Amino acid sequence: MNKYMYLAVLVSVLVGLYIPDDMQFFTTVAVITSMLTYIFVKRDMFFDTKKADSAEDTDDQVK
Repeated sequence: MNKYMYLAVLVSVLVGLYIPDDMQFFTTVAVITSMLTYIFVKRDMFFDTKKADSAEDTDDQVK
């Protein structure tokens, strides 16, 4: 993963320790939502799926 994403999570956690109690839930939801959005947008990087590049790569061919 990107080193800046780790840094952003670390900063978010550290800032979360110093915000008022009534804002912690909303901040937590915002951080989790942004992480899930990032993972969804970059899903090829997280969930590497191999696709057949050509017809020769498929197993269902009859020779």
